[in-house]
Amino acid sequence: MSRHARARRPRGRSRVGERFTVTVGPVAHGGFCVARVGEEAGSRVVFTRHALPGERVVVEITEGTEGDRFWRGDAVEVLEPSPGRVAAPCPVARPGGCGGCDFQHVAVPVQRELKAAVVREQLTRLAGLDLPVVVEPVAGDEDGLRWRTRVRYAETPDGRRGMRAHRSHLVIPVDDCLIARTDAREPGPGDVVEQVSTSYGDRSFVVAADGFWQVHPGAPRVLVEAVLDVLTPRPGERALDLYAGVGLFASYLSGLV
Repeated sequence: MSRHARARRPRGRSRVGERFTVTVGPVAHGGFCVARVGEEAGSRVVFTRHALPGERVVVEITEGTEGDRFWRGDAVEVLEPSPGRVAAPCPVARPGGCGGCDFQHVAVPVQRELKAAVVREQLTRLAGLDLPVVVEPVAGDEDGLRWRTRVRYAETPDGRRGMRAHRSHLVIPVDDCLIARTDAREPGPGDVVEQVSTSYGDRSFVVAADGFWQVHPGAPRVLVEAVLDVLTPRPGERALDLYAGVGLFASYLSGLV
């Protein structure tokens, strides 16, 4: 087992560190793509990071033993790249690097296509629905970067700021997280006032600095307008704002029902 992987009970000989040449299959939830190694290795599914559907890559196993139903791995060498592949803007968004970003090696329009494919597959598999899905951009980022308003850093043994590697406690030094806004806040004591402006009016919310709030600056507006446009609430109706947090939806609904 990798010295950086989370502890788990072994089920036979470890395959960590072994490499296989594979053709990458469809995207899966969590930033992985599905690949399958050959019959000589038991025809095992490998959930592979840093890859794209259709690519031919060398995958290195990062988690897995002979008795596991599936393995995890990283695409450590790209033999036949996808047209949607780009150079990751962040130097630590790579195999063995920071685990915070799944798709920095993917052009932003293709990122949206992959995310739509994941939702579409879930609708088909879980609900039996065959529906078109389009992931639309939300205002507030810079070409897919600089959108997180809150960020929590870890600390390296020598006191540097960093992020953890994927499924690991290992801290990778990060001087500048490219998905964080330059004014992003770290959790701390006190309250924060969040302003939301929508077509249904403007609201202010007082949020604990370590409490939940949508980290994308455009998310509260988009979510409120999407929910209220679909509900079309009328006076006298009732609504339950479950898992409400600070009551983002209840605040707007209260003036309409």
